[in-house]
Amino acid sequence: MTSRPQPAPEGGSEALFARVLCGIDGSPAAEEAARQAAILTGGGSLELVSVTWTTGAGPTRMTALGETRARRALQSATVLAAEHVTHVSAELLHGADVAASMLRLSAGHDLVAVGARTGSRAGGIMLGSLASRMAHEADVPVLIARRPPEGRAFPEPILLATDGSGSSRRAATLAARIAGRLGAELMVLRVGPAASVEQLREVARQTVAIVEATGREPTVIELDHRPHETIVQTARAERAALIVLGSRGRGGAKALTSTSERVAHQAPCSVLVARS
Repeated sequence: MTSRPQPAPEGGSEALFARVLCGIDGSPAAEEAARQAAILTGGGSLELVSVTWTTGAGPTRMTALGETRARRALQSATVLAAEHVTHVSAELLHGADVAASMLRLSAGHDLVAVGARTGSRAGGIMLGSLASRMAHEADVPVLIARRPPEGRAFPEPILLATDGSGSSRRAATLAARIAGRLGAELMVLRVGPAASVEQLREVARQTVAIVEATGREPTVIELDHRPHETIVQTARAERAALIVLGSRGRGGAKALTSTSERVAHQAPCSVLVARS
């Protein structure tokens, strides 16, 4: 089952995300990513991609994702996504490096979605897991999808984590757009040590922009503990369905100290990393 990607429909520029790319590997996490990506598409088009890789023959044959399983996964994800978005396409590719293929395909898209996988955070960074590499190397926002807490419907409530820096401005814009379009509750969490006057002004500007986009005053929480721990703990306490935060683009070993990397691996819900 392979169909070529479709162009964004007319009026796609007004979509929440006009062109969305979602990686499919047959896992429950990837199916959840497809469902959430379809919800966030908001009138645009969704492209589902499965990358197969087989090498060797006989006893040395290794398969990361076989073609038969990949086709079944694409078909299942397409049916699931079609409940939320009209324009869905599916494509089956072959490549030895799934993350590299996804990074290449992400060009020209407005959002990339992948499922969150369990495992060592440090191992994921150093070995180049799909979610880790996309979060640090993609040129577009990256959604790392998890099932929302019991009784919550994605993406509500949304938790925007901001420190008043320039890298958080993009996150605030995305969070406001999503909340405004989908009518979702939005909370603002200012994290980090004592902020400068300019950072406080930036948070105030972000809050005003949220009010303009949603018509509602967001709940504002201020905590000065370690950022990644504060974000994860607040998301758990508030039973958030989506965390939105910025990224300074650190990669490799430096990502071990990255707030966005830590939150992406430890969060109890989906995380949207707004790439700078």
